[in-house]
Amino acid sequence: LGAILRWSFEADNGDYYISSDFVHQPGDNRAGPAMNEVSQEEELHYRYNQSIDAVLAIPCHCEKFLHKWINRPRHHDWPSRELIYEISTLEAHVVPVGSRGSETQFKEWRICFT
Repeated sequence: LGAILRWSFEADNGDYYISSDFVHQPGDNRAGPAMNEVSQEEELHYRYNQSIDAVLAIPCHCEKFLHKWINRPRHHDWPSRELIYEISTLEAHVVPVGSRGSETQFKEWRICFT
């Protein structure tokens, strides 16, 4: 993983960042961070296709962002306080996907709690 991340360093106006685009291949038809792998399997004379989604997820500590999210104003009481608490106890990861259509999509990463 370290070599892949070093290879994906990009410069922009003197600042360096890890591009979220490094996992994309030309012609990718991805929705979100998952990379889909399809293989054809054979077992007991039956052939079938197997499809697996894989997501590159890097553990992160983002207490500042989590605290901001926990305490932001909520409309319509959603999500519930119980769900907010449950999410706040989960491990955080960043995944290489930006907001579709954003000018800086290739710089953006998504924070996920799993």
